[in-house]
Amino acid sequence: MLLLAAALFFSVTFPGGTAVQVPLRDPGPDDLFTDTRPTVAFNRTRTAAVVQRCVLGPVNADWCDLFLVKATGDLQAL
Repeated sequence: MLLLAAALFFSVTFPGGTAVQVPLRDPGPDDLFTDTRPTVAFNRTRTAAVVQRCVLGPVNADWCDLFLVKATGDLQAL
């Protein structure tokens, strides 16, 4: 049997309709983690955004992902 990890993505849509898919880590079993919806903050010109997603888990298992997303489609993990 082959098990594949679920691909999780969050879409950031910029003015003009450009959408960039941000990959998210799979936190594992839902009963062990409290997953939070990603938050997005755009710059003043709305040409870039920061996406943050934090997951709260058992002791020492809390983590956050942080990405810089540009309207050009560039994506950088921070």
